[in-house]
This record gives sequence, structure tokens and C-alpha cells, in this order.
Amino acid sequence: MAKYQLKGLQAAIFEPADNEKIIEKTEDGLIVEATVRNKFKFLQKILSLGPDCTIIEPDSLKDELIAKLTSMSKLYSSKKEL
Repeated sequence: MAKYQLKGLQAAIFEPADNEKIIEKTEDGLIVEATVRNKFKFLQKILSLGPDCTIIEPDSLKDELIAKLTSMSKLYSSKKEL
């Protein structure tokens, strides 16, 4: 199970998937609870939502996302030097 927050345009156009439900609507957006069946696909979805999306919990998914983004940043930073 995971929770994430959507803001901005992504909150305005959000349609929950079968494994998701909106658990709270706030002034800032939505809080969504998702059953994570495939961690890779979940992180892909989070990345596709861009800066309008923040993982709330669990910390293990946040840490994995941070590790992926850090790795990608290093890869692209090293490409500048070529």
C-alpha cells in the first residue's frame, strides 16, 4: 500500500485506476491510496506525474525513487562533459 499527493493540473485531471482511491481532497489537491502490485510500474507512474506528485508513504518507495532520480541525474551530468 502506498499514499501519494497530487497537486495542480494532475490533481484536476486525475482519474483513479482500479488499484487506487482518493482518500482525501484538500485545498492543495488530492491524497491517493494505491495498492502497489508492481513496484516498477508504480514508480513509472509517479515519475510520469512529474513535480505535481509526491510520495507520502512508505519511506521505502520514497527512498527508491530518490535513488533512481539521483542515478539519472549523475548519468546526465556526466554526459555534459563529453
